[in-house]
Amino acid sequence: LICGRTARLAMASSSPIPIPISTLVDGPWPIPTTSAMMQRAQQGLMEKTAVSCDMRGRRLGPKEATVLARLLEGNTILTELILRDNGLATKGIEALARPLQHHTRLKFLDVSDNGIGQGGARLLGQLLEHTTTLTHLNVGYNGIGPKGVHDLMQGLRHNTSML
Repeated sequence: LICGRTARLAMASSSPIPIPISTLVDGPWPIPTTSAMMQRAQQGLMEKTAVSCDMRGRRLGPKEATVLARLLEGNTILTELILRDNGLATKGIEALARPLQHHTRLKFLDVSDNGIGQGGARLLGQLLEHTTTLTHLNVGYNGIGPKGVHDLMQGLRHNTSML
């Protein structure tokens, strides 16, 4: 799903659209562009109509996660978010946790290989306590340790969607 330095964004009513990551990160808001394709992508992000977002391996860090969190606020359509292999760290998960806690449609979240550690696992455990739609969560290769596993399990005790 990834082409070069481009992420794929699937819209509710169309096929995936490539979006340069620098456009998402650098702004300014709204994103100025003349390309019809980029205008559709901007519309999907700003109007919250994206259903799937695959940004694996894009070297997004905590700063970019903050931008992504702003885009996720109030999103009612997104069902899949893939952020594998980005270097989000605990700070990135912290930025994303709040909008994801209130997300009403997200079913698949992949934050594997991001170096989130035990702190990120604790935040994801808290997310699991509040989400009612998430059915798949990938946290592999994050060095969460036994305490992180415990925190995730605590979150699962209150979660009914991941049974």
